[in-house]
Amino acid sequence: MEKSGLIKRQFFNQTPIKTEYTVTKKGKELKSIITQMAAFSMKHCRNVFQDGKQGL
Repeated sequence: MEKSGLIKRQFFNQTPIKTEYTVTKKGKELKSIITQMAAFSMKHCRNVFQDGKQGL
């Protein structure tokens, strides 16, 4: 995702080493698509969320 420009990684030189990730403007543009995919999954793949097994 970093190579695609969806997230930005920032390192902090401290002990222990700290790394933070932030969503870029490009990454934020995917929010509506991801929301729609989640809604579809909740509607059509309910048992995935109930028992952890795949199925339709």
